[in-house]
Amino acid sequence: MARLLKTLALTLISVTLYANGLVGWLNRGPVPVPLVTGGVPASYTPVVLTPSGVQVFANTNGKQDGDFWVASGSWGKLGPFSKAFAASNIKDFKQPFIRTTAVAAGASTCYAIWHVGGTTYQPAFATARRVGGACGSWTYHGRVSIQGLSAIDGNGENLIISEGAGAALDATNPLNNRFLMYEDTVCFDGQTNFDNVTGCPHIAILMSADGTTWAPYRDSLGVVVDFCPDPALCSHSWWPAAARTFSGVHVLAVPNWPNAYMFHLYSCDGIHATVLEASSDVADAQSEKGTNLVWEPGALLLHALSNGVHWTSSEQAYPCN
Repeated sequence: MARLLKTLALTLISVTLYANGLVGWLNRGPVPVPLVTGGVPASYTPVVLTPSGVQVFANTNGKQDGDFWVASGSWGKLGPFSKAFAASNIKDFKQPFIRTTAVAAGASTCYAIWHVGGTTYQPAFATARRVGGACGSWTYHGRVSIQGLSAIDGNGENLIISEGAGAALDATNPLNNRFLMYEDTVCFDGQTNFDNVTGCPHIAILMSADGTTWAPYRDSLGVVVDFCPDPALCSHSWWPAAARTFSGVHVLAVPNWPNAYMFHLYSCDGIHATVLEASSDVADAQSEKGTNLVWEPGALLLHALSNGVHWTSSEQAYPCN
């Protein structure tokens, strides 16, 4: 019996360690994203995988900030960043500055969430037709509406799409919706203090059937669910990146700004998360504004682009919470 108990204890310890830091990230080298103040590689750089390589997006070309820029090529060699959409064409914000962005590519359409504003930022929705597998010209569809929203200064860098999902919102299953994003610095139901109290989750789970009208995932009592499983680790939570793989959802974010680490959460159902990395390898001294994730199903690789450095991790079925 004593030997059996010892074996069970070692097994539990092994599972805990496996699910809290043993993600095998491989540094693939630098990516020539724009350089910003101080010669630092830009943040806010979502990636679309194309038949010939990648498209990398940014809100700067290194000289001009606040528009939507794109460069094409390979991870290690990109062409020049050209303006894909001018923020001056956005008319439903008084200060149309594009800050954090997310881009997801479907079968024939690319979808984007742009956080737009001046001193505070709110998500807006845009689409582009895929031309030769790449995102073409962008159409702006306006500021999104979020049910129950009372305050937001969002910094999310993620958009998960499921084009085969139904046309109606599924309020009970986030993964059964056409659009899903994980948002920070957001409050609902009259709360406004961003202090991670009830109604102001560290990371909110937002769902949409059309990309323009969104709702937070709520529990059976109607309370907005917090995706973060560890308030001390998540702290405030800024710049969440997310990707859905064959096994579940990965979310990486930083606790504060400036930050000391980047945490990595994982969920099989998109609702209940566990901590894969309390301090992820994809963060470095410059990655204080998060990372960007993209899933490559053919290679079973999760890609991260963090301040001009490309990382990959071979995906596996991690333990669920």
